[in-house]
Amino acid sequence: MVDTYLVRSLKRVHDECERALREDNFQVNNSLADRFNDLLDDFKSEYPDDERIQSIDGCEGVNVTGRHAATNQSRALDLIQDIKLKTLQIADLLNLETGDFEELSSGGEFAVINVQQDQAQEQAQTQVQRVTVENILEDIDGLMTSPEEKEELQDLVGEFEDELESDDTDTSRLRQIIAKAREYSDDIARKLIMMATERGVYILLGMSLL
Repeated sequence: MVDTYLVRSLKRVHDECERALREDNFQVNNSLADRFNDLLDDFKSEYPDDERIQSIDGCEGVNVTGRHAATNQSRALDLIQDIKLKTLQIADLLNLETGDFEELSSGGEFAVINVQQDQAQEQAQTQVQRVTVENILEDIDGLMTSPEEKEELQDLVGEFEDELESDDTDTSRLRQIIAKAREYSDDIARKLIMMATERGVYILLGMSLL
């Protein structure tokens, strides 16, 4: 069972990133980075044997003033997007329900879903599980959606793999594909992110480098 406080805090950070991105509020990037880093430390302390949790890096805030203010503001928004994606990655790794993460809760209330994991799931948490194109396509095949949408998702996965394997990988294009895939399935989008990370393309790390 995942600690209730950690789940509430994870959702809170995610939703505040969502609000900041919607409002182009780049000024909050430092405070969000600090809060996420503190929360990430808590998760790492809670799951010291989970290599996937331990492999997630913290975020460094962006100074939005100075000679390159406009560029830095864009980098700050990229950082906020980075933090948001990392909250979803943590939720996915711990099998948390993230469907309600897209909706800001009213009255300060945050939905909490504790997941009871069977022995096989608990053992899986201690192992690094590779994400491949083949198992993503299998997941797509099992989605409860139309054949047309499945085909569109399969095409996106193919484009994603081609971009990953190119000599000059365009991370901006990868992010566009992920955003499009997420219109059909949050789970498929997260697995694309994980697959990129496993291949050494760190979409979730240092978005300001894009």
